[in-house]
Amino acid sequence: MEVGEMNAHFFLTIMKMAETYQRATKNKEIADMIKRFANDFADKVDELFSK
Repeated sequence: MEVGEMNAHFFLTIMKMAETYQRATKNKEIADMIKRFANDFADKVDELFSK
């Protein structure tokens, strides 16, 4: 697996975890926090590898 594929895999996994968490706990606030983390991760990875 190449680095870009790994980054995409992690991002998608974290997003899926947020969805699963929300379904299991009905806690949208925390699920949204997890999604924000996933988006921050993706932004930072793009920033690091676009240099």
